[in-house]
Amino acid sequence: MKGLGSYIVEAIIKGDRQALYMGLSLLMAIIISSYLLIWNNAIRIKGEVYEISLPSIGTLYRFFASRLPSVRDRLLNIAISTDLAMTRLKMPIRLLYAPYIAISIAGMAIASLFLIYGSIDIITETPGKLYLLARQILEAFPTASYSLLLSLARVLLILIVEMAIGASISYLYIACKRSAYALTILGEILSSLPAILWWPVLAGAIRSGFSPLIASFIILFQGSFWYIFSNTVFYGIPSFKRSLLELSEVYSIRGRLYIEKIFLPSLFPSIAAELISASGGAWNATIVAEYIDLGDLKIDLGGIGSLITRSALEGETAFLITYVAYLTITIITINKLVMTRILFKSLGKRYYEIGE
Repeated sequence: MKGLGSYIVEAIIKGDRQALYMGLSLLMAIIISSYLLIWNNAIRIKGEVYEISLPSIGTLYRFFASRLPSVRDRLLNIAISTDLAMTRLKMPIRLLYAPYIAISIAGMAIASLFLIYGSIDIITETPGKLYLLARQILEAFPTASYSLLLSLARVLLILIVEMAIGASISYLYIACKRSAYALTILGEILSSLPAILWWPVLAGAIRSGFSPLIASFIILFQGSFWYIFSNTVFYGIPSFKRSLLELSEVYSIRGRLYIEKIFLPSLFPSIAAELISASGGAWNATIVAEYIDLGDLKIDLGGIGSLITRSALEGETAFLITYVAYLTITIITINKLVMTRILFKSLGKRYYEIGE
């Protein structure tokens, strides 16, 4: 498909740096314009003490917003009329799911017909292939385990750095709202750029001695920081309790004591909630951050992301499925055991009670 994305990818493949920078400049111009003209206008979050807003130009937004209520009202009237009609006819509400169920059944039927008539050999060979895949998974366990630990260390390190930066930006936003606007725009741009673009952009610096490991951390940061930034600023700051801030004023709580006892506990529920999304973004970014082959520049930093990328490039489907399975199991285990039980129930409960 032709578009700006394909133009940038072709520039990367051909090594045309001028075309790459032109494409990136146009992409960033579109990103900034869309946020300033549309998306930032829609963000108005008011808490007990603080109100969150972002830099924006409201002319275009007001033009569309003035026309949306009529569309919204029409859709609402249709929904109300449908509900009344179903009530009069005594039709169950589950009937609304009928189209989705029909589409699912049709999809399963088509897939079954393809398996039966289009590729009968796949069915006859399935038991043997499943046995080989199970054996492959067991044999790859030592390599996958070491790689997962290596990637896990990078993910944890980048999450710690991101939490510190996110809390700092939130504090800066409270102290001086205008000074945080530039960081907000920068964060919106970084969140919208594909992670794969960083290797070609930093390739020249790497050839000149720039550390590939630092470049890898930049990619991990870009792929996960927006989740932390958006939660701490958009939802963490408005959640501050007026009673706590009034107490800090009465008892002159300032400096380190204010940060430890008021600021961080008030921000913690948002930080805890964002970690699951941010960790998922960081794990996904490892696939791009740990291995890249630009022809004359080949970087392999090890890790599960490197194994997945190399398996895909080499056409090793069995290895690819194996490493993706290990990554999936690891992420689910961390989310269910570590995040939910330890982070949310233990630390989250402690800080939430202090905040209240």
